Amino acid sequence: MIATRLSLKLALLTCAIALMLAAQVRADDRADIRAVEDHVIDAINAKDIDAMMRNYVTDGLLVFDDAMPFQLEGADAWRKTWTGVFARARSFDVKVSNFVVETAGDLGIAHGVVHIEFVGDKGKLSETARLTEAYRKVGGNWLIFHEHLSVPIDPATGKGVLDAKP
Repeated sequence: MIATRLSLKLALLTCAIALMLAAQVRADDRADIRAVEDHVIDAINAKDIDAMMRNYVTDGLLVFDDAMPFQLEGADAWRKTWTGVFARARSFDVKVSNFVVETAGDLGIAHGVVHIEFVGDKGKLSETARLTEAYRKVGGNWLIFHEHLSVPIDPATGKGVLDAKP
């Protein structure tokens, strides 16, 4: 009877330690994903395509963008799109807020609100959009394998609302 109670206490203690360690791993993973997002934003603001692309998978990337074409497949297509955007941009000011991250094993998902100020040859564009990203841990690093950026549509006009608030 004493041995059974001792075994039960040991099993409960082992489970409690495992849960605490798992919670710490998830917290570290969430922080690592937030850091990836910060790297992407910093690279966009600096117009540094190589720094930006280091945060994406090289194989199997799928992006649903808020501009045309709205679906891009592959890292090469995403790089080509951003190379063109950077060539047209005088400056960027991109910020992400309300960024929420969840992880399970080697997969993570994040969503937030992105505010973009773009100054180009044709003037200034300001946009507030919804951002959802899916991450995969590759070689110990979190990388984006799916990204979706969108603006809500006003049903009365059928047009995108670039200054919507969450």
